[in-house]
Amino acid sequence: MIRQQIAAPRRLVRAVVVLAVALTLPSPAAAELTDEEATALRRPLAAARNLSDGIHAELMTVIKDQTNSSTRPKIAYVAQLILKAQGQVAGALADLVGGSYAANDERGRAYFVRRAAEQLKAAHSTLESAKSATNTAISAGASSYNMGRLRDINIAGAMANLKAFDATLPYEDPYPPGRSPSGRILVVGPHGQYDLAQQRLHTATTFLLQATNGVINAYKSDSLLPSYWNLYQQVKFATTLYQQNVLAMATLADVHQNATEAARSPFFRLLDRLETLQHGGGGPCKPDNCHGTPYNYNNFTQFTLNQVGYWSGRPNFAAYQKEAMHRITEAWDATDTATWYVLAFPECDQRSTPRGCGGTK
Repeated sequence: MIRQQIAAPRRLVRAVVVLAVALTLPSPAAAELTDEEATALRRPLAAARNLSDGIHAELMTVIKDQTNSSTRPKIAYVAQLILKAQGQVAGALADLVGGSYAANDERGRAYFVRRAAEQLKAAHSTLESAKSATNTAISAGASSYNMGRLRDINIAGAMANLKAFDATLPYEDPYPPGRSPSGRILVVGPHGQYDLAQQRLHTATTFLLQATNGVINAYKSDSLLPSYWNLYQQVKFATTLYQQNVLAMATLADVHQNATEAARSPFFRLLDRLETLQHGGGGPCKPDNCHGTPYNYNNFTQFTLNQVGYWSGRPNFAAYQKEAMHRITEAWDATDTATWYVLAFPECDQRSTPRGCGGTK
């Protein structure tokens, strides 16, 4: 997969041609999220951004500059509660956009919509606990400025967005226009194998959060480190990657994030997101920072390896850092595979070629 990432820009050039051809395919009647449902989905997406921004702007600073024997366990607890909420929000989004639903799942679409609402409610409760935990961290000596902003701006903003989510809408059909007669998305430009792409993006966010949790477990383990710069960088790149993968889930479902995206066609919105998932430069620079996911995955790995010198005499720290490296590699693989599933192959479209294109290439 790493070799595929290196070759990704050439693959993407081919994808532009393939996707452009795919746009000429005839499509069945549109079936997708309604405008009202897409608007409602922007609330949990905004909550995901709130939490990522809070980690970037406030929590990472506290980890880097204010860690001592008193503050460390309290800061770590705040971080792990936020990570838990991020997982709940990402899981709900996956349920709502079809990233955790297979066509043969007997539980049906309504089950996943209900589960999404439950996860968002649980995330709100988790963040209530995180607010309380920030107060405890401040009492232990963590910055009242940074932790106060995390509590009053980022966590509070996420909670407001979660509370505003409209759980009364049906969200019956998240799939883009152009589906097979059976109702399951197949190969439709520019969305490719929609369900598989969404599932892989969801898998990537799951592994990313596991990697970040490994970093936080390492942070609170064994003796204090001489410097927390490298660990700070690990958290920075992991939370950027989380947001990139979550936003890709939204773009794939044709849920735009801002006026700039809304002004573009769905094809070019998706093409921008594909660029961000590969070599970078696509889409808005914030929060993507104009770097593609391979750059961010590689930097997480680099800053993990920079800490190998700390492993001696810190067995728990070493074990958690190894776990973080393992999970970030799996997340990278999932993001790369999701990008592949987005691509469309008209000659293999089951509407025109019911038996498929055959072969393995």
